[in-house]
Amino acid sequence: IFPISQAQAVQRAGRAGRTSAGICFRLYTKEQYENEMLEASVPEIQRTSLSRVVLHVRSLGIREVNSFRFLTPPSNSALSQATKELWMLGALNDENELTKVGKLMLAFPTDLVLSTFLIDSAELGCSEEAISIVALLCVEYRKIIDFSRNHSENNLKLEKFYICGSDHLTLLNIYEHYQKNPLSDDWTRSNNMSQKIFREAEKIRIQLQEIFSRLKFPLKSCGRDFNAVKRALALSHFMKSARMNGICEYVPLLQHRTPVKLQKASAVSMSHSADYVIYHDIVGIGSDREYLSVATEVDPNWIIEKKPQLFLVFDSHHEEIGLPSGDYSTNDSVESTCISPSDDNFSGEVQQRILPPFESVVHKFRNLKSKKSKISIQYSGSS
Repeated sequence: IFPISQAQAVQRAGRAGRTSAGICFRLYTKEQYENEMLEASVPEIQRTSLSRVVLHVRSLGIREVNSFRFLTPPSNSALSQATKELWMLGALNDENELTKVGKLMLAFPTDLVLSTFLIDSAELGCSEEAISIVALLCVEYRKIIDFSRNHSENNLKLEKFYICGSDHLTLLNIYEHYQKNPLSDDWTRSNNMSQKIFREAEKIRIQLQEIFSRLKFPLKSCGRDFNAVKRALALSHFMKSARMNGICEYVPLLQHRTPVKLQKASAVSMSHSADYVIYHDIVGIGSDREYLSVATEVDPNWIIEKKPQLFLVFDSHHEEIGLPSGDYSTNDSVESTCISPSDDNFSGEVQQRILPPFESVVHKFRNLKSKKSKISIQYSGSS
């Protein structure tokens, strides 16, 4: 949602008298029109994420994205940010080349993070659950359950569907009950849900299943092994991960943001050990009340599994245990900082390797996981 401009306001008002006399009701004040609205709207390509746009350009074999002739050229910084995000998601490798994962992402008509979630779910044997979750996130799921309103009559009725520690799994649980109920119309009506939203989600789900079949991806269910779903969420959403900073308050790990709150009816608030979560989105950005929308408690080991070089890892004594920069030797004396794509050294069009090998660090990290130690993590680019 983006506010209209003054030019759009004038153009839309003109529709009222186009064929006959009409009245235009403006849902804003004259002060808002004069002081808050832009004279002309900013093109969408200059105000939204360019990750999918850059991915499509790269799939055409165009390596120098900055030289591509866009109708409305985005800024170089926006293109570099999009390239960085693609590298973090695994769509580009360290040589800035399109990967197999990047090509697979293009097959899905979803947000790239959700596309990654679907790809990871196929490997972890929970694709049926992932497809349902993605389908629900692509529709107005708030008409099924509104996690922002904890005292509403609707949410009180839905408490029986809650899965402790996960809004994603709560949505999935509701959808599975809807599928199993032979009188779905009566069921949705009795639970104050929108039948239309479920039908829209079902259409998207069928579309995603067809894509899986075309890619020869396995369509498997993990049953009640929700750890498989949580791990797939953590692996794909590590860019949208956060660490607890107080009661129902979290700090996003890979973004320089102030702490944000959980939504009032989030299932994560039912858990007393949700030190780390991943989330679908942050709502209320720019206001004094920002909230994590659709969150799930996850193991921090899963968050750092794909890109361990982005994080600093500490043990229970707050002693750093790995993920250094520079020389990745096998000795135990390591540096305490590491290169990350957020550093000034990162360039979206680099021709050489972005990062040095980190096999010894991963080996050390895996040894730690085998001991089931409790760890804490932070972004390596943070102070």
